[in-house]
Amino acid sequence: ILVSVYFGGFILTIAYTKEYAAYSHLLIWSMVASLPLYCSAVLGAAITATRQFHSQMIFNLLVPLITLLFLLCMREGFSLVTGVQAILVAYGAKLLIQAILMVYLIIARENTLEVQEVFSAVPKLK
Repeated sequence: ILVSVYFGGFILTIAYTKEYAAYSHLLIWSMVASLPLYCSAVLGAAITATRQFHSQMIFNLLVPLITLLFLLCMREGFSLVTGVQAILVAYGAKLLIQAILMVYLIIARENTLEVQEVFSAVPKLK
């Protein structure tokens, strides 16, 4: 993100042409939107490891739905920046929902372990 803030125009000029440097603000928005996207990918892998496949499908279906709802609610109309902001909002929401699910799974796992410890401490009847 910091590289795009300070060197975005320069990078776009080298990679493409001078006209693209005018869109360095869009590069910054794209880099900010990539942060929840990458964090969501990491949490998605963790959730997949817990074999919560059904919830992953629902989360992935929510992203285009939230993106569409965000764009429909924009009063200023559609633009490149609002498109990237919609992606930021959608993946931010997905990340938040995934984090809530992971906390729930961790708490449920700890409770299961506590119950198993209680039952393992009880003497078995013969």
